[in-house]
Amino acid sequence: MDRKVMSFLDRASNFTHELVVALMNLELHPPGSQLMRDCLANMIYELSALFAAGADDPFKISIGDHCLFYQDEMMLGSSLQAGRLMQLCRERKIL
Repeated sequence: MDRKVMSFLDRASNFTHELVVALMNLELHPPGSQLMRDCLANMIYELSALFAAGADDPFKISIGDHCLFYQDEMMLGSSLQAGRLMQLCRERKIL
């Protein structure tokens, strides 16, 4: 894998991590809470960094049965964190 794709994969993993954290926290905290504002700020920061590095717009993460993918590369760490997200996608037949 070339260095540019690896950089994007790292950035995509960072963004996906922040997305999953925000979704998990939303189940526990009010949408307008400081914690949720901080989560969204972190998520926006990571997405901005991804686009600044040259990621395609729109940014796409693929959701498999048990794993998340970015540009056909498995995102193992993010997938382990996103179990609940993938479960909800399966239940709602989004996959």
